[in-house]
Amino acid sequence: MLILVPMIAIFTKFEWRITDEFGKLCREGVKKVVAHKKAPMLAEETFKVKILNRINELPHPPAGYVCLQSKLPQLG
Repeated sequence: MLILVPMIAIFTKFEWRITDEFGKLCREGVKKVVAHKKAPMLAEETFKVKILNRINELPHPPAGYVCLQSKLPQLG
């Protein structure tokens, strides 16, 4: 008998992705106030394209995922 158990992927330290996107935006000349607002959205998009798409191609992908980040202030 095959028993299927849903798996949930947990990604820790997500704040580094936000910080990375913030740095990229600042290097591109985006003002810090704007970069601070855009960085979380870009981090989520980049995560979905680079990581989540690859994981979902696995033979048994997770049923869901959660991205955890520190409670410490992230940017500026």
